[in-house]
Amino acid sequence: MWPSLPYKACLEAAFHDVAPAWTSPVTGTKTTALKSWRFRSFPRYLVLPVYRFYLDDKWTPQKHAVEVDMPMDLDLESFRAKGRQKGEEIFQTSAAPAPAAPKFEPDEMIVMAAVSMGFSVHAGRRAAKATQNAGAEHAINWIMANMDLPDLNDPIASDTKTSAPTSAPVDPAPTPGAGSSQYSLVGMVTHQGKNSGHGHYICYTLRKASKEGKPQWALFNDRKVRKALKLPKGVAYIYLYKQK
Repeated sequence: MWPSLPYKACLEAAFHDVAPAWTSPVTGTKTTALKSWRFRSFPRYLVLPVYRFYLDDKWTPQKHAVEVDMPMDLDLESFRAKGRQKGEEIFQTSAAPAPAAPKFEPDEMIVMAAVSMGFSVHAGRRAAKATQNAGAEHAINWIMANMDLPDLNDPIASDTKTSAPTSAPVDPAPTPGAGSSQYSLVGMVTHQGKNSGHGHYICYTLRKASKEGKPQWALFNDRKVRKALKLPKGVAYIYLYKQK
C-alpha cells in the first residue's frame, strides 16, 4: 500500500514559491522573494493535475508511489484574493523615474542684446537656449548662422505650455476574489502502468443515467463504459472539479 500525502500540502506548495536568487527590478540587487498566488475569480470548472511522473538518475520516467487524498468536496476559500492588506504596498516593476530637469531660463541681458541688434525677443531666447547663456556674442553669432530657421521667431514650446510629467502605469491594487470557492469532484483520469512510457489511461466521470436519476460514477475504458464499482481517487493524475 502506498503512503498517503495530504492534498492540502500539495495545494500550499502549488500556491506558494520561494525564489532564493530573485533580482529586484527597482534596486537591481539579489535577495530572497516569497511569492504566492490567489484567485481573483473562481472558474466554473477547475482542473487540478497531480504531477506523478519524474525522471530518475538514469533519465527514465518513473511514477511516484504515493497517494494523494483528494477530497470529494474541495474548499478553496483560503486561496481567495482579499485585496491589498494592511501594511502592503503596490509592487513597483521599474525604478522610480528620474527627477525632471530644471526649466531653462534665458539670460534677459542676452535677449535684450539680440533685440538691440534688431532681432525678435523669441529669436533672442532661442539663441540664449541654444548657447546655454554663454553670452551675447555667442547668441548673436548663433542667430546669424540660423537665419533660415522657419521657427526662429516663434515662441519656444516651454514658453507657451508645460507638459505634465509622465510615469510608467501602475497596476491597480488586487481586488477581492469573486464567486464561490466550493467545488465538487465530477471527473478524474488515472494511469495504469509503471511509467509514462507505457500503460493505459482510464477516465471516471460523475453523470446521471436520467434526468430524475441520482448521479453515479461511470468508468470509461476505451469503448467500455460501465458503472464504477470503486473510485481510485487517491491515485489519479487529473482531477476535474465543478463549482457548487
